[in-house]
Order: sequence, then C-alpha cells, then structure tokens
Amino acid sequence: MARALGLVLILAALGLGLLDWRESGGQFATLHLRSIDTLWRDVNSASVADARAWVEAMFPDWIWDPAITTALRIPLAPLLLVLGLLLAVRRKKRRRPYR
Repeated sequence: MARALGLVLILAALGLGLLDWRESGGQFATLHLRSIDTLWRDVNSASVADARAWVEAMFPDWIWDPAITTALRIPLAPLLLVLGLLLAVRRKKRRRPYR
C-alpha cells in the first residue's frame, strides 16, 4: 500500500513539475515552482485566512509567522517527489519463520 501511494505521489510531482515548466514558457532559466501556499490559495483562499485565525487563536503568534509560513513556501513538486521516493523504496520488515 505504501509503495502504491509513493508511486502516486511521484506521478503527482512529475505532473506538477511539468505544469510549472509549461507555465514558465518551457524555459528552465525562468522556472518558478509552485509552493504549497500557492496551491492552497488557488484551491480555496478563504480557508487560508480561516486557518491563520485558528492557529493564532490557539497558539502563540510566532507559530504562524515565521514557522507555518516558511513551511508553506516549500516548493510542492520536489516535496511530493521526495515523499513519494521515500514511500516507494521503503523496505518491509522480514518476519522470522516460526521454528
């Protein structure tokens, strides 16, 4: 199951990377990778404001800025690729045969 999820994440990373490359005009010099924050705001920008209000109400102010905002600036395609590779090459524990 973990390997299948890893392959799905790898395919999603490749798809996002190709989409970002296409949006940059096919130029690697001007390649701008989409961040988690950008994707989240594209999908539902109101929920970003709601999440910020909730985090600032529940935790100290410094948790949102700089901690969470820094994490949200991570490029999405490389993150998905690394997580997918970690899941895809994960080894199962071998069970010892019963004697």
